[in-house]
Order: sequence, then structure tokens, then C-alpha cells
Amino acid sequence: MSKLKVKETITSSSRREFAKSLAILAAAPVASRAAESGVTPPSPPQQTPPADQPSPVAESLTEVVKLRHGKNLSEEQLNLIKRSIDRSQRNADRMRQFKLVNSDEPAFAFTADI
Repeated sequence: MSKLKVKETITSSSRREFAKSLAILAAAPVASRAAESGVTPPSPPQQTPPADQPSPVAESLTEVVKLRHGKNLSEEQLNLIKRSIDRSQRNADRMRQFKLVNSDEPAFAFTADI
């Protein structure tokens, strides 16, 4: 009968509970080190350049465009490209700041075309 009880306790946990326990076991050494040191890791500062200056990423990507297609583009076109890249980067940064939970869904209504 002891084999039956052991088997019941092993099979009574689900795969999800098993995965949670593995995650807790994996995180335990990291959490104990952080608790021992008493130091929380600093969060990276949010540095956004002023709206009139393009970000360093936009500058770098514009340089790539200039190296590849510079002979076919004027300075005005390169400035437009730089502003477009900068605007896209700022929008992407804003979207990354909005935290989603697992239950969030896209806002659209599906209708079948017949």
C-alpha cells in the first residue's frame, strides 16, 4: 500500500505546478544572493534627447542609409530620413513603456467578407 500512496502524491501535482516549482528552485540562488548583498540593481536611466535633436540610434541608422544610398540622395532627403527614423524610434520606445499582461488582446473586430 505504501507504493500506492507514493504514486498518488507524485501524480497529484500538475505539469504547471511542477514547472512553477522548477522556476522557484532555479531563482532561489539568485534571490538569496540579492538578499545577502542587500543591494538592488539600479534601473537604467531613461535618457531621451530633446524633440529637436535626433537620437543617437537615428543618427547611426541615417549614416548606414548614407553609406548605402548617399550618392542618390540629397541632404534634404537625408534629413527627412533621419527625422522619420527618429520618429519611429520614439514611437517604439513609447510602445515598449506600455506594459501588457497575458490577457490583453488586440483591439479589432473581425468580420468575414462574403
